[in-house]
Amino acid sequence: KSPNTSDKKEGYNPPMQYRGFRLDDFQARAFESIQNHRSVIVSAPTGSGKTLIAEYAVECAVQAGRRVIYTAPIKALSNQKFRDFSVQFPDEVGIMTGDVTLNPRASILIMTTEIFRNSVLEEPDQYRDIDYLVFDEVHFLQDVDRGTVWEESIIFAPEEISILALSATIPNLDELAGWIAKVRNIEVDTILDTHRPVPLSHNVYRPEFGVVRIDKLHRKQLQERSESRARGQEATHALLDEIVEEEWTPCLYFCFGRMACENLAWANRHRDLLDPEERESSLSLLKELSQRYEIDLSPKDQGLGSLLVHGVGFHHAGMLPTAKEVVEQFFTRGLVKLLFATETFAMGINMPASTVVFDGLVKYDGTSMRPLRTIEYQQMAGRAGRRGMDEVGMAIANLGSESLGYWTVRGILTGDVEPIQSQFNLGYATILSLYERLGDQIREACSNSFATFQAARTGKKARRRVIQSQRRILQQRLSVLRMLGYLDSETHSLTDRGRFALHIGGFELPVTELFFAGAFEQLAESQIAGLVTSLIFEGKKRQWYNPVYRRASGPYRKAVRRAARRIQDVERLCGLTELTRQPDFRLCGAADGFVRGTPFEGLGKFTNAGEGDIVRTFRYTIQILRQIKKAVEDYEEFTTRLSKVIGQLSRGQVDAERQLRAGVEVSTGPESTDSATNS
Repeated sequence: KSPNTSDKKEGYNPPMQYRGFRLDDFQARAFESIQNHRSVIVSAPTGSGKTLIAEYAVECAVQAGRRVIYTAPIKALSNQKFRDFSVQFPDEVGIMTGDVTLNPRASILIMTTEIFRNSVLEEPDQYRDIDYLVFDEVHFLQDVDRGTVWEESIIFAPEEISILALSATIPNLDELAGWIAKVRNIEVDTILDTHRPVPLSHNVYRPEFGVVRIDKLHRKQLQERSESRARGQEATHALLDEIVEEEWTPCLYFCFGRMACENLAWANRHRDLLDPEERESSLSLLKELSQRYEIDLSPKDQGLGSLLVHGVGFHHAGMLPTAKEVVEQFFTRGLVKLLFATETFAMGINMPASTVVFDGLVKYDGTSMRPLRTIEYQQMAGRAGRRGMDEVGMAIANLGSESLGYWTVRGILTGDVEPIQSQFNLGYATILSLYERLGDQIREACSNSFATFQAARTGKKARRRVIQSQRRILQQRLSVLRMLGYLDSETHSLTDRGRFALHIGGFELPVTELFFAGAFEQLAESQIAGLVTSLIFEGKKRQWYNPVYRRASGPYRKAVRRAARRIQDVERLCGLTELTRQPDFRLCGAADGFVRGTPFEGLGKFTNAGEGDIVRTFRYTIQILRQIKKAVEDYEEFTTRLSKVIGQLSRGQVDAERQLRAGVEVSTGPESTDSATNS
């Protein structure tokens, strides 16, 4: 039977139970689609059990002697899935995230979506034996910066592969399914379930009237001003008092800034939220995780450990990845009652709370301050309510320091969720991969975008406008590649430059320009690391950097700037407005010092940038270095030097594989919880 056959298996009855759980109707329907090897999109609320469907697809593929790929939008979620599946299917799981590659020919292969897109463009035949391609959090397709990766993955994945897409929120479910069916020439089942296992209560808070359900709130209550109204931290403190007194914990408190997370956590350190038994478990777990992850979690100092023993924590991208995992371990064990986190905590990993609080309904989106979109609110609010534990999940918008209008607030909390929109935008590496196979026919790729499909539903003129716009940008980027010498117009093939850039999945143009200018060969190991770091890093204005970075980057600073200027000049000449980013040398001193042997804990003398930002930049540097190494694998002397740099960078807190293996050991411990099953 072909993988995408549309006929149903005769006499098939989906199991009533799976892995000890009685199936809901939407799960049973999804199981039937999987049994019939059909592509399927499932939209169901957070905590309803979508992951159980993915587990069933995985099990069916393994039992049939075939393989399955599970993609996730972020590395942290990929790592979590690797740990979960390693418990359920020992020795059957591999992972590829850019940071780590383990067992890439495994029956169950966990990948970030970017890595899948890159590898399927580079060598599509390697995935001909894949049964299902799982897209977790498929609504990420509308992410402005990275959403195009999802579209490209769906368009260019081998046609034999069935798609299983999961999301809590897909308002235009039929439209998305219709597009997938069209571009892959298959039938796609759609399964929509709106029932939440734990009902969600939408509330707002202000000090003068406390916590009020939005449907009980009078319009004038948000319009009136009270002279004595508490604002800011005072309002937040009063709200948290009410949450603790009413026993609405554990509480997940979303902030829209890292410092806000930490400041609020420390402001609540005085609360003793653990009973004696929980405190004893907390101290024991602190000791275990300190040793396993090799980080200081002493409960007596002013670090994270001293918060966790009080039942308080914080979680954001600026933390060490291992520190974030520690917080997650505490939260899943019920040992954190108040967790202050940024919105990335809401993505994918099943960590529900009794109550979710928003520290306001306005966020900075990188360009300006704006109210939350309803889909953003729903994604985060969906974490409220623990199945089998809470009668209702409480979502509370803290409006103590905001003056939003009544209808704006009501629209965010209970309005219609915005439909998913296409962000299709072919980058240089993708264009090079497609040009190798399609030549000038690459322009037809624009006709397959979700944006084109969406426009077609509003009329032929709209569709034509979208295609023309996308083809114009594509043509401009093709012109850039020709002018820089990556494409041979006469033979319709890639030049040596183009074939090199093909292997670099990010910053491909500056890396290629610098390599062919001979910049890498002239540098010491620590300088090679610094050069790549300067292309990746993007510091924040308020961060401090030791001026030593200027001296450390001296040997390559001019070459990097010259390469960036050349690329930008050509991009402008070809009519592009979205230009390749300029380098940032401010972390080069830290990179230079780390490769030379400075311990990670000593990097504070170079910068006060977040430890998580440093780790993420160094890990991405390692990823680029590995790609360069693959691109010049016959250049033995240079690849040996690159291996040395990679080894010097990949140590301590930067060693992603060590962290991943430590996490697997924690997951298989006697007190671990099976988060995959509970989702």
